[in-house]
Amino acid sequence: FEVRTWWSSSSRMPTNKKKDKAGPSRQDGATDIYGSGKNRSLKVVVSPGDGDVVAVGDQVSTHYKAWLLAQQPKTTTGQAPELTAELVEKTKKTTTFDATRTKKRDNRPFTFRLGDGNVFSGWDQAIGTMRYGEKAHVLFAPEHAYEDRGVPLLNIPPNAWVFFEIEVFKPPPPAKIVWTEVAKTLVVAAITIYFVFFKFAKIDGSGSPDPTTPLQQAPPEAPPGTDQEF
Repeated sequence: FEVRTWWSSSSRMPTNKKKDKAGPSRQDGATDIYGSGKNRSLKVVVSPGDGDVVAVGDQVSTHYKAWLLAQQPKTTTGQAPELTAELVEKTKKTTTFDATRTKKRDNRPFTFRLGDGNVFSGWDQAIGTMRYGEKAHVLFAPEHAYEDRGVPLLNIPPNAWVFFEIEVFKPPPPAKIVWTEVAKTLVVAAITIYFVFFKFAKIDGSGSPDPTTPLQQAPPEAPPGTDQEF
């Protein structure tokens, strides 16, 4: 099971490809990923990236860990709680409900195309504010994540605030096929087959013995009781 199969496709995607797209900072250093000033879903940069801002249509790879926020707000309206160091530390001490760097996932990153709508809306929005190489903490409000449905299979209740630690980087380029090496391998294989089946086994194309090869006849047997040799 993978949590991304539960992510909704409703998303208000960023369109600016040049600038960082998060809103103004709060006292805790967090920025509103939607830039609306409502401060519902927030991001705190842990380590800045040195690449470009991820743009809509980019194929992007991410590593992440995900937790339920340790202290869930009692109401589903209003601003997000302060992302204090104590709250982050307390949250990280709980069990993750999803992560990429695990044996189950073979430590494989989650790669997707930004803007395709195959993830929950807040994920697209948050990644659209990040630079390649950046690592950030992101707190998602319920309406930007698993909404009022939750994910029972992952023990995520309805209207849950979820906390992610996300790293963004470009996926490695696909491996190139070196056709000269392929050709060399095929030539060696053809020569080997020729010598094994046509030279050593003396088999013609029909699978019959080579008619140009004389058959060796066995010498006649000597009469019993004699040492005569022929």
